[in-house]
Amino acid sequence: MSGTSVLSTADKYARYVNLSSIAGLEPITIARGRGAELWDTEGRRFVDCFAGIAVVNTGHGHPRLVEAATAQLQQLLHAGTYIYQLDVVADLAEKLAAITPGA
Repeated sequence: MSGTSVLSTADKYARYVNLSSIAGLEPITIARGRGAELWDTEGRRFVDCFAGIAVVNTGHGHPRLVEAATAQLQQLLHAGTYIYQLDVVADLAEKLAAITPGA
């Protein structure tokens, strides 16, 4: 594959991304988000009523979350916790066991 595509993001989605489960929605190309708001590539602002699992509790770009994620990414991006033992996973498991029923 060489060169830069001249297709728009919406065209690429229509051509390459399986959207069969959401056919009929108006395509909105998102450029950025902050808190519960999103801005599209034309500068229009929207309330993110479809926030996914990664942002539903904190919103987009929460400073403490960005700081914590940056610090973690500088140390380790991913490790299979079923193979490797990680301090942060053990500490979280201990904390969850202490505050949940049946621990």
